[in-house]
Amino acid sequence: MQKDTLVSGIYCIENLSTNKKYIGQSVNISERWKKHISELNSGLHHNDYLQKAWNKYGIENFKFYVLEYCPIDRLNEKEIYYIDYYDTLNRDKGYNLKSGGQDHNSYSTESRRKMSESVKKSYLNSNLKSIRSSDAINQWKNPKIKEKITGKNNGMYGRHHTEEAKKKIADAKIGKPSSRRNTTPVFCIELNKEFKDAAEAAKELSLDSSAILKVCRKQRKTCGGYTWEFLNIGK
Repeated sequence: MQKDTLVSGIYCIENLSTNKKYIGQSVNISERWKKHISELNSGLHHNDYLQKAWNKYGIENFKFYVLEYCPIDRLNEKEIYYIDYYDTLNRDKGYNLKSGGQDHNSYSTESRRKMSESVKKSYLNSNLKSIRSSDAINQWKNPKIKEKITGKNNGMYGRHHTEEAKKKIADAKIGKPSSRRNTTPVFCIELNKEFKDAAEAAKELSLDSSAILKVCRKQRKTCGGYTWEFLNIGK
């Protein structure tokens, strides 16, 4: 299958005020998003939990994006993996009502666990993660595919966050780490001290967290005169 025709994959609908997520799969992501919008705006969505959140926060507080493009025959295992990864069956974290995969009843709990673990191992034990990331970036650069999931197909097309909505989003994020934050524990050799992550170490020692991470990745020698390394890597 050519990359410019690949529109199947795993998507996420995220509440920007609470960071709760709904993970789904589709053979045509842009069409699936339009259906979600139609059902949610009409109050007819099958997921009552997501519907109530949509009614409460409004469309301007939700973001739709693609987690990974993948062939149709990989959709089930990928959906199971991402629902497990983001823990979206947990009501504190997400809106999913089932653990993923079409024909849910055909998968036992053990089978779903094995499928999720299999995908995790494929990412941990190879360069597959960087390959998928590169593929996603290339997909986004393709104007035909970008048009299918942006522009008028995007629920925020022609809309802007109100000042009130912006304030709600900002208030909800106070005290919460960014979803892009590297939360791997780090260790300062000279201080013989462990930190929860680079951001915490940087805050305590008035350093640059990105520089600490570069030392851990062997991209520079020191930060703040200290030598740093990741903890628990490979365990």
